[in-house]
Amino acid sequence: MKNSCIITLKLSVTLLVLLSSTVVQKVNAQSLSLKCTVVDSVTKEPLPYTSYSLKKQKGILVTDAKGHFELVLSKTIQHDTLIFTYSAYKEVQIPVLKLKANDVILLPPKGRLLKAVIVKNKTAKEDSLAMRKEFAKDFVFTKPKVIDAFSLTSINFDILYASLSKKNKQRKKLRAILERDELDNYVDSRFNRRNILRLVKIDSVQLRTFMIRHRPSYTNLKKLTDYELFEYIKQAAVTDSLPLQHN
Repeated sequence: MKNSCIITLKLSVTLLVLLSSTVVQKVNAQSLSLKCTVVDSVTKEPLPYTSYSLKKQKGILVTDAKGHFELVLSKTIQHDTLIFTYSAYKEVQIPVLKLKANDVILLPPKGRLLKAVIVKNKTAKEDSLAMRKEFAKDFVFTKPKVIDAFSLTSINFDILYASLSKKNKQRKKLRAILERDELDNYVDSRFNRRNILRLVKIDSVQLRTFMIRHRPSYTNLKKLTDYELFEYIKQAAVTDSLPLQHN
């Protein structure tokens, strides 16, 4: 009887150990995660705040400021597909089963790229100066003086007036467009995707709505320091009931 109890006890302990081992393995399998990075396929530079989602799941996530993201693997997503999207880049789809730890996801840019040095180093002020230099005649254009017309030996005043008037209107219209673009570029350089995502937890769909709804005018933005702009973005997020990042 005593030997029978000992054998039963040993079997119980063995079974308990096996069950514990199985549970641990299942927990580890469920909590397994992969850390990967999204980069530009040409420059190999990280793409901050890239949007990504699972084809069969709802919701959109974004990478961090260095293009990193972490995917927790589970049975529900093993046979799903990850979709990566980023403005001015082609969409990339990758089956979850093909992903490995520390993989680098390459996103190819759409169309032809400008030289990286030019894109990176130009500020809004430099862009403005470059545009003014390129279209200098249109920014400083003035009407021709009457004395210029009399320097001609033979003049058809109707044709001359119509020609100068049309040209003047075209130049004025072009100058207005250039000046408007100059102001828009300044706003884009400060109230942009990167600054908003640094401060607000928001998906790509909400981000587009947020940027349209709260886009400041050039006049108002010009008055704000960087600190005041960040406070403005935070307050706008609170107004829209959006959570803030905790840096």
